[in-house]
Amino acid sequence: MDKNNRYKIGIGVADITPPNGISMPSQGSPDILAKGAYMPLTARVMTIDDGENQVAFISGELLYWGDENIERMREMLHEQYGLTADKLVFNTTHTHNVPAPDPELEIYEDIIKKTVELIARTFSEAKDAELYFGKGKASISVNRRGKNRDGYAKWSINPYGPIDEDVLVVKAVDETGKTMAILFNHACHPTTIRCPYYGGDFIGYAMAQIEQEYDGAIALFMQGAAGEIKGWNENQDKPYSFTFEGGLDRVKQFGRELALSVQEVLENPMAKIQGSIDTKIDTVQLPVLNEMFDEKGNAPFKGPMRRMARLAKLTLESMDENGNYRQTKPCEVQVVSIGPEFLFIGMNGEICVDIGLRIKAQLIERPVMVCGYTNLNAGYIPSMSLIPEKGYEASRVPYSLEMEDFLVGKAMELVEQ
Repeated sequence: MDKNNRYKIGIGVADITPPNGISMPSQGSPDILAKGAYMPLTARVMTIDDGENQVAFISGELLYWGDENIERMREMLHEQYGLTADKLVFNTTHTHNVPAPDPELEIYEDIIKKTVELIARTFSEAKDAELYFGKGKASISVNRRGKNRDGYAKWSINPYGPIDEDVLVVKAVDETGKTMAILFNHACHPTTIRCPYYGGDFIGYAMAQIEQEYDGAIALFMQGAAGEIKGWNENQDKPYSFTFEGGLDRVKQFGRELALSVQEVLENPMAKIQGSIDTKIDTVQLPVLNEMFDEKGNAPFKGPMRRMARLAKLTLESMDENGNYRQTKPCEVQVVSIGPEFLFIGMNGEICVDIGLRIKAQLIERPVMVCGYTNLNAGYIPSMSLIPEKGYEASRVPYSLEMEDFLVGKAMELVEQ
């Protein structure tokens, strides 16, 4: 192993499975209480140190970390170990078989404690290793936004909608040539199953299968820009509609397919990552309109051009005399660069897929891992094309059409720095 290409790599896993009897509202009702676990929930960490700079990638099998929980962990890690927010990448797999991210739940005291201790331990137990990067494809996902005859969004399997098939993989190899860590990324909602049991959905099974194939290695998943992307779990009786049927067999099937995509990348030549670590984090204020049209589209603004005219009018009304938006919503953007071979861009909230694809297109000459569900939760962040269509992802906050430009612009600014 070339000493000039070495990093200090630390890896670790902690079981964060909550006790039974806790509400699981993401399963469709707050009255659903957990009866057990079909597989343990975990926090997984890979730390990287180039001798001068450090970064920790933290993957939690949770819906979200919760803003107050993130702020507490950042404060603890800064006070105890001097780690600043830009060096801590908190991502969640976004599994829905978990409790809500409520900081008042006592379980989060335990999760915070275990995660902070795990991060500290992985840094302290780091070993010399090399890093490699590769890219593959997976075909398990589909866009969940169809359209009705008026051009509005409806919940439906849409085989013509945008998806991101990329499977991006970073592996760490120790001095003996053994794979010790596999960090991988894909964009797909883990909402395959509804049941009163904790579990990591297909992502949990993918990580377990990868670890089985690479004995002694730890697998970590980083969720991508998956705002409107689901696993293609089609209802056989109603074409183009989703189902939660299929049970664990269906969950395992998706997990196997994703794991095989990762293994294919690992079995082919991968680019060696060489160079220093650089980290940046900043907050962009996303522009918000004063109001949003009603569920009927504010007739007579029914057609696509009419809706755009309506949005243009609302945009002008939402600005002051200097052209600045009166209302905004904050969203963090985080960038981690390791040499020229690896670039990570993480954003708060459920980033919709076109935003991730646009960032990749604007950085087409660089391998880039784009992730939502990173650090704080800003809710759904719809792409520009979704806002006039409304629907589940685009109706939560009345964002301006310019919002995507603000967000992507901040990412490009940090990359250029």
